[in-house]
Amino acid sequence: MTTRIAVVGVGAIGGAVAADLADLGRHELQLCSRTPFERLEVEHREGTSRIEIPATTEPAGARPADWILLATKAYQSELARPWLDALSGPQTVVAVLQNGVDHEARVRPLVGSEVEVLPVVIQLPSDRTAPGRIEQTHPGALIVPDGAVGRAFADLFEGARVHV
Repeated sequence: MTTRIAVVGVGAIGGAVAADLADLGRHELQLCSRTPFERLEVEHREGTSRIEIPATTEPAGARPADWILLATKAYQSELARPWLDALSGPQTVVAVLQNGVDHEARVRPLVGSEVEVLPVVIQLPSDRTAPGRIEQTHPGALIVPDGAVGRAFADLFEGARVHV
């Protein structure tokens, strides 16, 4: 069964992570962005990843996902609520890939108690140079709590450039 993953916020972090997942070829991705783009291109040490997935720019056009990777800026969390509502289903996990701490405290009120929230600490040097265009200077790491959900998150990235 294919895992459905939605990346909300396709900037430097969201774009780099989405490219890693797309390059694995085993997930169904949605790229959710305020700014439209036709494809995602990420330059990294191994070359360039080109993902022919246009950005979904309206929550109404989103499909429920198994995983939501919330990669907006922390101060934009509340603005992501329409995306979280549209993408969440009964088994959805929201992985919060934001700078700072208190990921769960910030996102829990936006998704309710029935949705699992996974905090993710990010070490992923990358820059957004244009909509849908990212330069990634190092493979990086995503750090999650040990447990069943953290291990399931790590499994999503098995074989990817980024280390979980």
